[in-house]
Amino acid sequence: MYYSNADGSKLVEVPSKITYDSTISLGQLMVEELMKGPEGVKNLSVKGLQKTIPENTVLNGMTIRDNVCYVDLSKEFTNVLPSISSEVTVYSVVNLLVELPNVNKVQFTIEGEQISKFGDMDFSQAFERNLDVVETQNTNVNTSVTIDADAELETEE
Repeated sequence: MYYSNADGSKLVEVPSKITYDSTISLGQLMVEELMKGPEGVKNLSVKGLQKTIPENTVLNGMTIRDNVCYVDLSKEFTNVLPSISSEVTVYSVVNLLVELPNVNKVQFTIEGEQISKFGDMDFSQAFERNLDVVETQNTNVNTSVTIDADAELETEE
């Protein structure tokens, strides 16, 4: 999972383990866990992390086609968080979803419609992983996602 640092300027990668029972897609489960924010993460060693997704945002739908994950969010997503940069919000979702083996890019829509701007960002394009927005806390960080035999998702450090 990727959450905002204390001042909202960078992402912090947080190793997480979530149970995947295949009633919903793995990508959908990952985004729903991200929306809960860092408060839901057990044994969190990093303090001062902030939620990156605006309150009451709903994941309307998600499909993966030709290595692009299409994410449709509710209009609440456009309520830019004042203490978090737009880039941090967007890449918290993008960097998480490109961990999936069949995703290289993420394209957003709001209520099924393409919007041109999100905060100060061009929002009309598909986004690729951006590690420049991730705060480096450990030079040996492995950002891969693994699914173990018990069908759980974890990001490992």
